[in-house]
Amino acid sequence: MNVYTLPDLFAGKVSAALCRQWKGRIKGRDWYDFLWYVQRETPLHLAHLEERMRDTGNYSGEIPLSEDQLSELLHQKVESLDLDFVKKDVYPYIKDPRHLDGWTKETFYHAIKFMRFA
Repeated sequence: MNVYTLPDLFAGKVSAALCRQWKGRIKGRDWYDFLWYVQRETPLHLAHLEERMRDTGNYSGEIPLSEDQLSELLHQKVESLDLDFVKKDVYPYIKDPRHLDGWTKETFYHAIKFMRFA
């Protein structure tokens, strides 16, 4: 049985948010979970994220993935997000959909800035 810590699970979620190719679309739930981890100040296990990204062919750098590189990758991904789609995907799972009204690209940029690392 595999056992993962919250920092490992956060790394897996970031990997999904950055690299998942779900029918060519983004899963809004990945971004909901991203915010969940950041808001709870869960540290991200960067080495675990790098390993997952290497396994899927989404990172092939010769040096280890750095916090700054990850921040840049996340910023690029957020820049390309279709926030209407992201919100629509999350909508069925939210008790109060007004919670999503505050979701802007700035919301995600702000969250990236406050990420912690294990």
